[in-house]
Amino acid sequence: MPAVNGDQGDIRAVLLEQLPLQGAHTDLTGMIKTLADTLGARVQVTDRDGKVIEDAGGSVELPRCAHDRADALREAAPDTLDITAHGLHVRLLALGSCRPRPVLLLARERPFTPGEMLALPSAAGLCALIHRLTEAAEQRRHRVRSEITLRQSVFQMLMTSQTSSARRTAHNLYPGVLDRPFVRVSLLTCGTDHRETVSQGIEQELGRPVLCVHCPAISHQLIVITPAADDQEAQDTCLEGALERVIARTPARCAGVSRARQTQDAAAAYSEAVQAHLAADRSRTRSRVWHYSGPAEVAECLGSGAHRWAADLLQPLGRIPANTAGDWRGTAQVALFFTATQSSEILGLHRNTVTNHLDRLGEALHLDLGDARGQAVLSTALQIRARYAATDPARRAPRTVSLESLLQAEPAREWARSFLAPLSEQPALRGLLATWVANGQNADRTAAAAGCHPKTVRRRLRSAEETLRRVLFSEQGASGLHDTIMALRIVGELPELPDPVAPMPFCS
Repeated sequence: MPAVNGDQGDIRAVLLEQLPLQGAHTDLTGMIKTLADTLGARVQVTDRDGKVIEDAGGSVELPRCAHDRADALREAAPDTLDITAHGLHVRLLALGSCRPRPVLLLARERPFTPGEMLALPSAAGLCALIHRLTEAAEQRRHRVRSEITLRQSVFQMLMTSQTSSARRTAHNLYPGVLDRPFVRVSLLTCGTDHRETVSQGIEQELGRPVLCVHCPAISHQLIVITPAADDQEAQDTCLEGALERVIARTPARCAGVSRARQTQDAAAAYSEAVQAHLAADRSRTRSRVWHYSGPAEVAECLGSGAHRWAADLLQPLGRIPANTAGDWRGTAQVALFFTATQSSEILGLHRNTVTNHLDRLGEALHLDLGDARGQAVLSTALQIRARYAATDPARRAPRTVSLESLLQAEPAREWARSFLAPLSEQPALRGLLATWVANGQNADRTAAAAGCHPKTVRRRLRSAEETLRRVLFSEQGASGLHDTIMALRIVGELPELPDPVAPMPFCS
């Protein structure tokens, strides 16, 4: 932009032309460049700490003394200073009145005209306005980032059953959201940049406490945690309607909703939401909100000795320091359902730490947690532990029972038949599932055993996922695999599962 004459009205007019455009974006750069071009001067702005944040125009170097005087101007009166040094005419103007203040520095070889001197305070006022807008915008962004981090911290506590800590952390910003004994978890797909917009839409629609968390593992997903009462029918209708309306008017695509679960069992609720979300994402119907459905977990169907068996399996953790055992158990509650990378992001731990916790937990319990069958056994024990957390197992079962005896009881057999019912007309697919599990979920080995191509194995497994509505293998882990293994064992399509606490056979 060519320099204009020294009339103060001309300078103000040129700068004011920039204000609507720059003000809309709270950007100081365009204003400083315009000022430098208009005056034919070197123009800089230093922030409240004395750091140069804007620099435009000219090849002249501002003398060191100019920055030294700017430091003094930042902290004390006057509001303007004029310096002549090294053949340059330098004008310093403080921006605003709240000390320490940003400072506008202008320098050129020829003196500033009287008109320019009169116009510069107005220019400084405009720069101060835009700088305040920029600071306010950055403060808002910082506050949003802090809230996002806080919500993720609460979510991580819930995933590791640190319910009391989660409630205390969430209480001030999200009062009431974790006060009830039950929660419901929903999982929505939406663009990474739209998660806050969708969060605000859900809060407005529900009109009650809600905790919206940016999924730490998958950037395009939003986790929604809502309090739930014992009677959930009305709550279901309210939540489903709110999600449908939000999806209709925001970039959100689909949602999966868990059952109401106890707050300390939020990790299992999240797993249910993942499985319901899979069904919603692959659904060919008009409904974009799916609730978790199907048989309950096997842990809910085992006999009266289940809590004693689980307590005996987990008993070795009682010989380990409580904090260490709690860390291992909390890691397992997430890592058993998700990949190592996802678990590390969900828990806020390094991937090697997640692997180390699982390895040491497996050693303590005498379970191979690198094998999905060992994972299924531990997952069942942890579910039983959560279900009977307030019960003394020794008062309910006088002696240790085996997992096998629990799985062969009629309630468990009825559960397995119900779980596998969607595959009743596809025995070959059920057999392929059992072969896949027996071969360590390796498609190549499964293909060799089944006499087909690995791509065929993957295609059929994807079909099994859709039929069972369970996540068996995907970018979201394998949260439905453990119950599938239990069901296949109960109906006799898998060999006996590992059980470190099974009673030894009597020998005469």
